[in-house]
Amino acid sequence: MPNEICVIVGTRPGIIMMAPIIHALQAADHPHYVIHTGQHYSPEMDVELFEDLGLTVPVYHLKGAAEAQTHATKTARMMEGCEAAFLERRPGVVLVNGDANSNVAAALADWTPVFGDGRAAERIVAHCALLLEEGIPS
Repeated sequence: MPNEICVIVGTRPGIIMMAPIIHALQAADHPHYVIHTGQHYSPEMDVELFEDLGLTVPVYHLKGAAEAQTHATKTARMMEGCEAAFLERRPGVVLVNGDANSNVAAALADWTPVFGDGRAAERIVAHCALLLEEGIPS
């Protein structure tokens, strides 16, 4: 969906930081979905954290990253999973926050030529600035 927003989470601090944005999207009834990259994953802890923050279960929960032994393998698995989800849903904007491997993977997956002009980072920055200035469009 062209106006759908994809929110990337993958670490516990990232989930906490993105929770207010997810809540704002829900309150505005703006089309969105969450991808959990699985970078840091403990089934019990994630379920508890999402419940404590009042968040719904992510639409996508990528597998294989937490078990990877190297940063390169972990990032590659998350990148492949994000790309597959992006190709399926075609979000208008992908929101990432922070410097975790999850965010690098999502940004690189959204940067690919499949998504048009390869200017995803500019779209993300511009859209985030607009959200901060004008609020979430309905």
